[in-house]
Amino acid sequence: MVEDDWPAARVIEFLTKLAADRSDGHFTILKFTTNWRVALDTPFLDQEAREQIERWPVGETLGAALLELLRRSGPEPDVIHLTSDERITFQRAAAREGQTLSTWALSRLKRIAEDEKRKAKGEQANGK
Repeated sequence: MVEDDWPAARVIEFLTKLAADRSDGHFTILKFTTNWRVALDTPFLDQEAREQIERWPVGETLGAALLELLRRSGPEPDVIHLTSDERITFQRAAAREGQTLSTWALSRLKRIAEDEKRKAKGEQANGK
């Protein structure tokens, strides 16, 4: 059963399986100022829109694409807003590894992307 407070990873996992079953793996998620839109297809796009999307960061997994987005956004990405407690927790973790917060966050995302890739390869090998 789908719940409106699922963690993002669970939502993506569910949507990926649903799309594989119903729409040849295609799905689209859009976030607007006041709401979200989700579809089990790819919207019809004119040539200009397709060319714009071709310039967007890409990856074999969502984690890899996000990592590429962060790499392109510069050395100090300010796309993740943390509470004070979260920032302190992550800064301590980064300090233990001798890194700045942004470098530590990018290395964590890289590990997540690599784990996703290994998991995807494992599922392909098992015929899932």
